Amino acid sequence: LRLFACTRAMAAEVQAHLAAVLQADPRTALLQTIPGVGPTIAATLLASLGEVRRFQAAAQVERFAGLDLRGWQSGARTGPKHISHRGDRRLRTALFQAALAAVRQSLRTWDDE
Repeated sequence: LRLFACTRAMAAEVQAHLAAVLQADPRTALLQTIPGVGPTIAATLLASLGEVRRFQAAAQVERFAGLDLRGWQSGARTGPKHISHRGDRRLRTALFQAALAAVRQSLRTWDDE
């Protein structure tokens, strides 16, 4: 039980430090204007992407995250396309979680109408 309490205290300390770091970065507030993006997702996006200006086009970010479509061909046959999964797993997961949160949020507002 003491170990659990100690772990919770350490987690709270890490969250407080993360909040301080994010508050100092102006990109955090901009990212959090996107539906579904909170502090944890924003931190993951900033950490995974690094300096965004190094990407020339959105397609490069797509490939970096492993979200680009790949398929297979054999002669005249072409298989179905699916995402490549060859990129940064944490970035892909963060984007997926943000999309889920945005959908949940929009469904709640739609349900309230």
